[in-house]
Formats: sequence, C-alpha cells, structure tokens
Amino acid sequence: MVSNATATDVEATQPTADRVNSRWWYWVLFQPLVAALIAVFALFTAITALVGPTGTTGSLFPVALLGTIVFFVLALLFSVMTPIAVYFDTQAIGEADTGWNPDPTKWTLFTLILPIQAFVALYYLWERHEHLGQP
Repeated sequence: MVSNATATDVEATQPTADRVNSRWWYWVLFQPLVAALIAVFALFTAITALVGPTGTTGSLFPVALLGTIVFFVLALLFSVMTPIAVYFDTQAIGEADTGWNPDPTKWTLFTLILPIQAFVALYYLWERHEHLGQP
C-alpha cells in the first residue's frame, strides 16, 4: 500500500510544540525561579543581619550573604539572557507555522523592563503553553 501523505500533511498532524525548533524557552523558565530564590536569600540575609551575632542565626550571616551574592550573579545572567531567549524563541515560533505568531519585538521590549521581567517571563510561558502546549 502506498502512502499519499505529503510533507504538509505530516506537519499538520504533528503536535504544534514539536514543530518549533527552539529550546530558548528554558532560559525564560529559569529567570522567575532565580528571581524567587534571590528574594528568599536576600530576606534571609536581612534577617540574619538584623538579629546580629548575639542571636542564634548571627553566625549564618556570611553563609546567607554568600548565597545572596551567588544568586544575584545568576539573576544578572538570567536578566540579560531572558530578552535574548524570548526574541529567538518568538522568532522560531513564528517560523514554525504554529498558528501563533508572537511579536518578537514586543515581547523582547517587555522583558527588558527589569522590575517586571519575571512576571513577563511567566506570562510569556503561560501564553506559549496555551498556544503550543509546551512548557
């Protein structure tokens, strides 16, 4: 038996997320997680600084400070990478003919606003999931 399926027919039956040749969304996923971790470590550092060396957590201040610094460096890395990742991911989605054509410029500009970057990243991932089923 000979199959009459064309390449277009095969693409139409593939799940939408499988048609997108991009893994850039992983960078976007980790940005809010790192932001949340730095907030936790910063809060812990502030608490240990306020309690001081006389309290039971006073000796934990250097550990908390080091953790905050490490996560701050990670947050900087992800803050720089998130707009780049969103740009390349939205371009890959647009090229994949998925039915969703997110505007790379709009999404990238919104992720450049640092105070709301984690929220924009979460919203982008939610929209991506709604339209592509991934992540």
